[in-house]
Amino acid sequence: MNQRVVLDIGGTHFVTTDSTLKRIPNLFQDATPDDYGVIFVDRDPNYFSYVLNFMRDGSPAFLDTCHEDVIRDIAREAQFYKITELAEMCIFHGQAPSMNDRVKWRTDSIDAYWQLFVRHIVDNSLRLPFHYERNSHTLAKCIACEETFDPKCSYVYDIDMNEWSATRHHMQYITGVVTQKIGTTCCIVKWTNGCQIHLPITAIRKTNPV
Repeated sequence: MNQRVVLDIGGTHFVTTDSTLKRIPNLFQDATPDDYGVIFVDRDPNYFSYVLNFMRDGSPAFLDTCHEDVIRDIAREAQFYKITELAEMCIFHGQAPSMNDRVKWRTDSIDAYWQLFVRHIVDNSLRLPFHYERNSHTLAKCIACEETFDPKCSYVYDIDMNEWSATRHHMQYITGVVTQKIGTTCCIVKWTNGCQIHLPITAIRKTNPV
């Protein structure tokens, strides 16, 4: 039978079992419980729930919906608790995508890109997400590498973005594959919904292979 264990991480209590803690060799082996059997660790509790969930099932799926600064903090905590596998997964998520890598939108880039992504869904002939109009033509020019596409006259402007607002949520989970690298700043991603878009690599991040 699993023994219940109470951890006090920086003043916040977490309840788990001894079998969960034993999955990480030597974790808390030098810690001495107090008179109530609580193990105290003088550490920031804000990210320990991520660490504990990883210890429970070994799944890094939560990293796909975390902001980049949170992933860095989780990596720091994983290193403190000597959970090498989790620390390495955090580092993996921070690496720049390469050819054929599976990627997702960075959580903190979705607000900036979701309306542009909608335009690509509506008109799949588009390739660059940054558009502007000149002399009744739509031009496309990347803000990162400055690549331009020929003027395009058939661009769709009359899109009710309110009807597409759920796209922001969907973009947290959709995946794509890097099909081409463009210099050191950009790449082309083919998304699972069929869209193929030229993007700065700062808009996406690697995700765990299927």
